[in-house]
Amino acid sequence: MISRPFRQIENVIYGDVNHTAIFNPTKIDTKHNDLLEKVAVIIPAKFDKGTARETAYHRVIDFLLWSGFKDSQIITVKPLKGEDFNKGELITRGVKRKAAKDKNYIIQVDADIFTNWGGFFDWIAGGKYKNPCLLFMGFLRLDREQTEEIFKTFPESKEIPINKHNTLRARCAGGFWITKELYLKEPVKEVFVGWGCEDIEFANRIHKNFKQWERFNEWGIHHWHEFDRRMNLDNLKHSTQRNKEKLDWNKLRQKLVILCPRRSGSNLLERSLDTHPDLEMFHGEPFGVTACSIETKENTAPINWILSKVKTDANTFGFRLMDHDPTHIAREPLLEQLKNHNFNFIRLHRENLFNQLSSFWLASTEQNWIDKEYETQKTVMCPIWAEKQVKLIRKYQAANTEFLSQLDPKQYRVISYENMVSNFEETMNEIQDFLGLRIVSISPNKKKQMKKEPEEIITNFEEIKKLL
Repeated sequence: MISRPFRQIENVIYGDVNHTAIFNPTKIDTKHNDLLEKVAVIIPAKFDKGTARETAYHRVIDFLLWSGFKDSQIITVKPLKGEDFNKGELITRGVKRKAAKDKNYIIQVDADIFTNWGGFFDWIAGGKYKNPCLLFMGFLRLDREQTEEIFKTFPESKEIPINKHNTLRARCAGGFWITKELYLKEPVKEVFVGWGCEDIEFANRIHKNFKQWERFNEWGIHHWHEFDRRMNLDNLKHSTQRNKEKLDWNKLRQKLVILCPRRSGSNLLERSLDTHPDLEMFHGEPFGVTACSIETKENTAPINWILSKVKTDANTFGFRLMDHDPTHIAREPLLEQLKNHNFNFIRLHRENLFNQLSSFWLASTEQNWIDKEYETQKTVMCPIWAEKQVKLIRKYQAANTEFLSQLDPKQYRVISYENMVSNFEETMNEIQDFLGLRIVSISPNKKKQMKKEPEEIITNFEEIKKLL
């Protein structure tokens, strides 16, 4: 199955442009037989006879057999009569069955999900099989017509449209690969009834304790089916909300706040970190806004308000708090919320205050805040404006320093823009290590706006430098 990495088509989710993925399944190569023999596939399932959900389940089984799994390796676990659907209990029950007794590895996959098992084994056999692995980078949800079309001519390849209506970035959902030993030590919790949150909690707990998740960079294909008549949409929402109340999974996830004044390089840092496959940085409303506007929207619990807007299953997520006015960052509700939710912090600042002011002046006069190169060739910076901004920046930095002094030093890092630019790879690796993320190569993900030296553009630069 050939697919575009999610971040290459992320704009599609928010626009109307269509792309395509190719459903092109391959069988598991016989060179992987030794590894394949050590695997048990656990499928928790619940469906009524004669429904599309039942059809999806049988197609998943047929697809596994076609790919190269043996019937004896596939363990379907259903609730007993009168039992609620409890995914954690069913998976654990399957892992403990006789058929899995001599197996070393567990694949859990939902009864309505397909992936390219041939490609998956080619990928995992390189050594990743020793670590927990997520089976998908996200889902393509087929409609009824697409589902029937694919299976009319299976296993011929088919094009599947990708757009904002049929994609779901649920990286922790749908299935995983894990050693049986680790699963029995850290099983899916059995407190969750129905669908929702059990997979997120499990993935984040494993990540927190072991920090070893790998992720297969292909889409999972979600078979169309109706909702179970005993688990309709209202019940699903209620079940998900109830499960979230049972276990606040936001507290289990790594959370990052970048504390920064304007024009300190936060766009470069935020956008570059966002390319990490296990980290999602939020920007735009309601994220990346000033502390002032956050408190205006929900003054009594600003961070709870932010967390309620987070729509990701990523193991780590983050956003910026950016303002010049120190009275906002120092306000008690915001400080207490930040402390109580176990955030990690990066304080980003700029050592060269003149360059920071120059960037701020050009961006504000041109209303050109990101990516586009500044057009101004020569300009005079207002000294009164500059003096005011310098005072605000210094007060803000002092407020940040005071706030961070109240925290455990392990919770924050202080980074300068100049050091980040001159030692970019080293800085990115340091941040990944700080957040407990696997180290991947991160390249700068932003264009430089100021091509000339500020002294070449700000004609009264000597006057402004005296203010500093």
